[in-house]
Amino acid sequence: MYNGLPDTKVWDDIGPAEVGCYLDESEIACLGRLRIEACRMGGDIVYNVPKKALRPMERGMVYRAMVAHTRDVKKADEAPAPVDAGSGAIEPLLPAAAASPAPPPATDGGGQ
Repeated sequence: MYNGLPDTKVWDDIGPAEVGCYLDESEIACLGRLRIEACRMGGDIVYNVPKKALRPMERGMVYRAMVAHTRDVKKADEAPAPVDAGSGAIEPLLPAAAASPAPPPATDGGGQ
């Protein structure tokens, strides 16, 4: 847990985490809940943790912090760029019957 920004070079932010605890619980137990919430979110970094818990309730305290996940620089550089819907060749959205021209009608009226 960090009070400021993490000291790792590359990370992806996941989002904010918030836990609420009763005042009769210890701050250590409440911070443990914050770590569990960060793991549940898929993070392995918790930063911007306040030094003191917020007290929005009469008998409760709240911790809010940011959760992030470290990123492996080598894997991120070697991975191919993700393909989005706008890349690639343009293909018309025509039905198969409309894509091929219809045969010309018979000129002799079909008789023999």
